[in-house]
Amino acid sequence: MRCSGLAALVLLLRVGADLGEEDGGDDGKETFYSPKERRAHAKMEEAVIFPIESKEHQQVLHEVEVDLVDIYNNGRGKITAESLILLGDLAQRSSASEADVAQHEAMMNQAGIYYEDAFEHHNSTEAYFKLGKVVESLGLMQGTAGNETGKEQLLDQANKMFLVCGAKGHNEAMRSLVANCEKNVGFGPDGCPHAVRSQARQFHEELLKESPDDPLVLGKLAIFYAQGYGVQKADLPKACALAARAAKGNAAILSAAESQGSEKNLKGKDLDAIGYNTNNYILNGNCKYFNDFDGAGDKSDRVEGRDILRAGLKLKELGDSELEKHLMSTIGPDEEPTYSGRVEWHNAHSDELGDRWFVYIWVSLSKGFFWSPRLRLGDMALTVNQKGDGLIDLSGSDPPFWLEAEMFLPPNGGNPGQLFGKARRQTGEASFLEGNFTFTLVPQVVRAEL
Repeated sequence: MRCSGLAALVLLLRVGADLGEEDGGDDGKETFYSPKERRAHAKMEEAVIFPIESKEHQQVLHEVEVDLVDIYNNGRGKITAESLILLGDLAQRSSASEADVAQHEAMMNQAGIYYEDAFEHHNSTEAYFKLGKVVESLGLMQGTAGNETGKEQLLDQANKMFLVCGAKGHNEAMRSLVANCEKNVGFGPDGCPHAVRSQARQFHEELLKESPDDPLVLGKLAIFYAQGYGVQKADLPKACALAARAAKGNAAILSAAESQGSEKNLKGKDLDAIGYNTNNYILNGNCKYFNDFDGAGDKSDRVEGRDILRAGLKLKELGDSELEKHLMSTIGPDEEPTYSGRVEWHNAHSDELGDRWFVYIWVSLSKGFFWSPRLRLGDMALTVNQKGDGLIDLSGSDPPFWLEAEMFLPPNGGNPGQLFGKARRQTGEASFLEGNFTFTLVPQVVRAEL
């Protein structure tokens, strides 16, 4: 080993940020420099015969490592990038959980030296990416040891390396960068910058072109648009369209599994293994319940949304859990709302809460759910003032708003009954928005309450 401890870290981080245009046979089959090197790789292929945790499998890996280290030490640089990358992978066989900080550092430094050589001598993007993963692992271990400054510095360096590899078309590097961006890891106190978030979203847009029915890619993009991640503003209807496509992709995967006779036995991690998006049900269920966040839905929308959430919880074996209680609280009570409708705010196009709200109101529970095409406002406690003759005033405190009923049309023939009035919302210490609302009685609740 050329150096040890933190000195090796400095060596690893000297690697330049720019990769050349030529890519030295990065990820394909290479011409080996010697019969011994070729035999080592042939032996490596034999390892798959044995279970990974078996002594036989580990013995094969040990023999391959010994042969390649001998070539590395005595071959005067005559070793391929493929072999150097394999040596880096083999150097990490010890579980990080079994090593203390110093042992982990030594193990990862040795792996990093092999990756560094593959990059420096063969201009390998794959090796530079794996060197970035080494730096990332060292950073996370520094965090475990309580060195938060060291952790952030190393993770920042790793993210820069992932960004360089991603620019070269390395998908796994982009996935690593996206994962850290979503968690705001290694980007300093300001978090992942919008430019990187935008790259993450664009990366998944490109993946979707290659795999238009992939529920994992569709689900990830759906979350991005729902959260306004990497876009100028959130777009819940678009997020819902993507979540619905992800649900169709999931259904196709289950259908294929069923045709092979395995669908009934698939749960949790088994579904993950076949590319099923086990988390899509959360957004998809909310989308169905709230009519794709683009209008007030009807009873069938609410029933379907609730069923999707319960089916997803059952599939993940999370029924009767705290998570179930939380997820079911993101939609309304089991009983049908009293009213559904919309609130229009005048001159509010640039307001962060939107110029158009959709609502479900439960009068008997003094509760309402509010949403807009770009923001899920959630449930709110309401103050209810029944004025008689079907007129009901409503108000909430977060944000402060008042809905004053002015006209009630009782149910008559095909008209289920409607409530009209004016709206007022406080947007600042002395600033307000004015508007109006139109609510429609939900028939099932009317019969129950009367």
